[in-house]
Parts: sequence; C-alpha cells; structure tokens
Amino acid sequence: MNTRTALVTSILLAIVAAGYSAYLYPSLLDQIPSHWNINGQPDQWGPKGFTLFLMPGIIALMTLLIPALPYLSPQKFKIDDFRGTYNTIMVLVALMMTSMHVLILRSTVNPHLDATRPIFGSMMIFVGLIGNMLGKVKPNFYMGIRTPWTLASEKVWVATHRLGARLMFGAGLLGAILVFVGAPIMPVFILFMAATLYPVLYSFLLYKRLESNQAI
Repeated sequence: MNTRTALVTSILLAIVAAGYSAYLYPSLLDQIPSHWNINGQPDQWGPKGFTLFLMPGIIALMTLLIPALPYLSPQKFKIDDFRGTYNTIMVLVALMMTSMHVLILRSTVNPHLDATRPIFGSMMIFVGLIGNMLGKVKPNFYMGIRTPWTLASEKVWVATHRLGARLMFGAGLLGAILVFVGAPIMPVFILFMAATLYPVLYSFLLYKRLESNQAI
C-alpha cells in the first residue's frame, strides 16, 4: 500500500469513528462507560464528550504518524525498505481501532447486547492479520518484535519475525474461531497472549545460542 492510499484510508476511518460518535452524542447520558471488565461489564465511566471522541482522536494522530515516523527514523533504521508493509500495518491498526470503537458504542447504546465476544474475536483477527505481515518488517524503532536481541542482531530479527508471523496469524485465527463458537474467553485469551509473547523469549534464546557459537 502506498503512502497516499494509507493516508486517505486512515483519514476516512477517523471520520467514520468521529461521525458515529457525533451521531450518538445526543442520545447518550453525560456519563457513559469508558472501560469494561473481562465479562463485558462496565467498571469505569467518563464524560461522554471525552469518551466518545478519544478513539477518533487517536486514529487521527496515527494518520499524522504515517508520514512522520519514517521521517524521524535514524539513517540505519529507515522504513523505506518496507514502506508498503509499514503503511498497511498502520491502516490495519486504524481499522482495528475503528471497529472496536463502533462495537463498544453499540454496546453502550444497547446495554442488552453483549459485545465481549465480537470485540475479542475481532481483535484477534486483526492482530493475526498484522502479525502475518511481520516477516516483511525490517529492523526499525517503531514496529515489530523490538527486543534488545532482535535489535542487536539482524539474524535474530529475521528468525524471530518469521516465527512471530506464523504464531500470531495462527493464534489470531484460531482464537477468533474459538471465541465466536462460544469457548470461554479467558483461557482462549491467555493462550493467544502466550503465542504472541513467545517470540520475545525466542529472540533471547536464539541470540544467546548464536552468541555462544560466535555466529552473531
């Protein structure tokens, strides 16, 4: 995806999120839920103006970051080598935020609707899609599995991101299926997080093995 397409898409997503918030604004109370527990029950409330437009504001900020982060990158960590992948991931994150925003507001307007499964399931799908692209991400300071060991060794970076891409895609797809068919959310979420965090441990173990073999 080129930068212009990414910018236009992200701007449209911010407009959609803000427009939906503006549409619902008159029908909501002054204080609305701003956080939910694992069971889908609200446990924090906030002023509706701030709560409704926080996510659209974050998406708008991400739009500004699409051209800003490559410009700010140090010379040895340029994003140009994977600019298309970078743009696509940024748009996927914005799309995930927009979908979460819409689902949360739907549950706010319709308290009888349980949005827990759609929210968790959608999140897992998006994380899986984003993770599937990790293999194309080159060393940089902004995205990817950035541990001390991946940043210290290009070999560790490549191997870790290839493994991470497979694990995150598989965990996201399987996790979403399990959530949507009615499996308990907490065990699925724990397994999902374990699969997405394992590459961090893998990067350390691989670095130490290559270091001991003087293959860094």
